[in-house]
This record gives sequence, structure tokens and C-alpha cells, in this order.
Amino acid sequence: MDFITLCYHEFRDTPINTEIQSIPVEVANGYQDNLPIALYTDIQDFKEQMQYCINNGFNFITIEDVEAFYKDRKMLPSKAILLTFDDAYQSMKKLAYPLLKANKIPATMFVVSGWMYEKSKAWDATVAQTMSWTDLETMSDCLTTANHTHWMHQRTHLQGSIQTEPKQAVVDDILKCATYVDAPKIFAYPFGFYDPSVFASLENANIEFAFTTKPGVNTLSTPRFELKRNIIPYKMPLSAFVELLEKR
Repeated sequence: MDFITLCYHEFRDTPINTEIQSIPVEVANGYQDNLPIALYTDIQDFKEQMQYCINNGFNFITIEDVEAFYKDRKMLPSKAILLTFDDAYQSMKKLAYPLLKANKIPATMFVVSGWMYEKSKAWDATVAQTMSWTDLETMSDCLTTANHTHWMHQRTHLQGSIQTEPKQAVVDDILKCATYVDAPKIFAYPFGFYDPSVFASLENANIEFAFTTKPGVNTLSTPRFELKRNIIPYKMPLSAFVELLEKR
């Protein structure tokens, strides 16, 4: 038994100028950074990818299914896919959610709780802007929210705050995010940055499973703090997407 995890961030319904390489993020706590164009998805590509999965016998599973798989050895369906989204950007609700709803596709949203707005903001395609808590709640029929830190989705070069901040501060931050999300013990590393030194902090914050951005397939032997996720890059050819799914 195994499952493959797909990871998406931002969506657009018009072509992006790839020469600019990245677009600024706009979040509630004022953190400044840029989201690489590689982490965007053309919504038409997303529709084609999901339709391929539907037409070819793939089964979308929930994060609860993943927990039961590891804890109880519960059988997963064949060709299992866990669909995940990071950071709760507005475009996911505007462009991707209608497709999930129409096809009853479950997904997991890794939420940076300190980035969420109290009130909805006007759509602005010039930035990668996070949504509000109310926006997120309207998608609860498809989405389960999970832990992506409260404030510590920050980085210094190729290290994340969970690697550089005091361990107790990391624990407290993860526990704070836990109070906001549906699956508080399911974690995704911000930026995919981690090393074994953070595992103790995860344990102390009651985290049971953590997702990386390392590609591959998850089996019962995959370490629980190093679950694999496959980032789907901007303008990935459908043939490459099919190869990713079928090579397992």
C-alpha cells in the first residue's frame, strides 16, 4: 500500500510573465517575501490534472485516511492521492475550490495561522495574498486545515525559523497554530526546510506526522516526520504529471 501527495500553492487564470521569477506575498502579519513563479499553477493545467486523475481511476484520500493508514494499518484504496495546498492563498478559493467542490475532491490546506486575515480582502492578482478565516470556513466541505506554524513561516536564506529559533519558541508557535486548525497534529515544514534537530520540537508540540517537499511515494516504511510531497511546478506538461503519478 502507498499514496502519493501533491502540493500546490498559488493559481492564476491568465499567463504569468516568467521573466519576473517571483511575486510578493501579502499576509496579515506583514511578513515580506516573494513566492517563486515555479510555485504557481495555471488553473487550466490544474483542471486537466484533476480530470486525468478522475478519468484514470485515481482515488483522492483525506488526511484522516493517512492517519489511519499509519496508526491502524487501515487499507488505502489503489492509486491513492493526497491533495494538499499550502499557505491559504486567495486564488485557491477563487479558482481551485470550485473544481474540488464540483467533483467532491477532498484536500488538506496547511495554514499559517498568523498570516490569515480577519476580514476578506479584495482580489489582487499582483500579489500572493492570503485569505481570511471566513473564506477558509466556506470551503470546509472539501478542506481539512492542518498545521503550518503560526508566525514561523519565515526564513533566512536556506534555513527556516523552526531551525534557527529557540526550541521552546518553536514548540509554542506550533502549538498556537494547533488551536486554529482541524488537524493540529499534522504538520508541513515551511519552505520544506528542516533537519533532524527539529524533530524533538515537533514531538514536544504533539505533532504526529510531518510533510516535506521531497518528491516520492509514501509507504508504511516512510519516516513519519519525513513524509514525501510532490510540488507541481508552473506549466508542468500533462505528460510529466502523468509520469509522476504512474511511475509508482
